[in-house]
Amino acid sequence: MRTRSQTSAANKKIQDSSPNLEQVNEEPTLTTETTATTSKRRKKTQTLPIQDETKSVMVEKRLRGYVRKPKSAIRVRIKRALDQRLYLLASSSTSGEPIHREYRVFGQTGNVYTVTISNLPSCTCPDHVNGYLCKHIFFVLHRVLKVDRQSPLLYQKAFLTSELNEIFANADAHRNAIFNDSNVLAEREVREAYRVATGDPDAIVDTVTDTTVTSKGTTATMVQQKPITADDECPICFETMEDEANDANKIFFCSTSCGNNMHMTCFNKWRRAKVLTGESVTCPFCRIEWKTETIDNPAPTNAMYTTTGYLNLAAHATTVTNDFYDNRWYYYRYRRYYSNYSRRRRRRR
Repeated sequence: MRTRSQTSAANKKIQDSSPNLEQVNEEPTLTTETTATTSKRRKKTQTLPIQDETKSVMVEKRLRGYVRKPKSAIRVRIKRALDQRLYLLASSSTSGEPIHREYRVFGQTGNVYTVTISNLPSCTCPDHVNGYLCKHIFFVLHRVLKVDRQSPLLYQKAFLTSELNEIFANADAHRNAIFNDSNVLAEREVREAYRVATGDPDAIVDTVTDTTVTSKGTTATMVQQKPITADDECPICFETMEDEANDANKIFFCSTSCGNNMHMTCFNKWRRAKVLTGESVTCPFCRIEWKTETIDNPAPTNAMYTTTGYLNLAAHATTVTNDFYDNRWYYYRYRRYYSNYSRRRRRRR
């Protein structure tokens, strides 16, 4: 039997322990709320990358790897493109996609090659067929399209569309200067022979011409004289010609091909030196044989094709020389040098 004091003490203990039970029951509700909020946050963070991927812009990929530094073989070909006599015969462009332009190049041996500047530049010469960036591509990029020699675009194997637009826009800004440059265009007779042989409507003809009458009573197309500026110098004495610009007795110009000016006295000395050495008299600028009347020496219409199928116009040019360089001449030269070096080392041993 419990006494009254024992029952009151037991009831007191129950009352003291009841608030603790309420606190324990409240704690699980708080944890469930926090876990619910964190799970919602995780779902939101997982959906954010998916939204960014849908808004991403497509980036054009280069068809060949980016060349950071040209190899020795590329540097050799760039030097050959600048030193050898390569000239432009015709050019054509397209407005459609993919963007590209074609150029007909008169090679050092007289062969005519087609250079295409596009996302993947190409040429019909044997060197490019073997897998190399040839000198004709470098000639078109540097001489015709005015790509700077220090620019990395000069030796890239592939171009982006934005790079092509930049190159062509720069070339179009200098189009008149390019097509009147005797260091870029082939001789007039060579261009005329190319046009007659191929019928190419894109062949570059003289834009500054005049029709005159020869001694035989027939008409002939003569090149007009170019204007003299303060920066023009005589190619023989390297003196300015601005003071004698209006004196026809002191200024002489090439009426056969380029129309460039020079001093009359300087050209007479130049001609005398050529005659004494038994050489043909040529223009100091474009190096073509000097002729007074173009109708007396018309461009022949016959053209020769090589055994490999290339059109050869060497018979119409005065600047063609034999190209003794092989596509891998530097490789054979160094191979011979190192083989002889190894032999000398064996003899010393």
